[in-house]
Amino acid sequence: MGFNDLRHLPHRENRKPQEKLDDVFAAEGIANRPLFATANLLLTFCPHEKEWWEYLDQIWDATEVADRTNLTVLPALMIRARRSVSSAGGSSRAVG
Repeated sequence: MGFNDLRHLPHRENRKPQEKLDDVFAAEGIANRPLFATANLLLTFCPHEKEWWEYLDQIWDATEVADRTNLTVLPALMIRARRSVSSAGGSSRAVG
């Protein structure tokens, strides 16, 4: 948009009042979005050989282990993850 294009814009006093944010983004169904997003991620990344609830259990178990892990071992875990990926044939997904 060049400078000459700006003169065709309506002046501030001639503009229509802006819509309220609540009118544009209705709150209907917003409570379900985190559930649908989680389900989508779970089904997208779930290995084909596992059922989704087994994969969810694996994620939950890993979260509990991570909560108990001292953060000083993080660099070693990153190295282990990289080795695991490279030994899997260069795949971008870690093998667990």
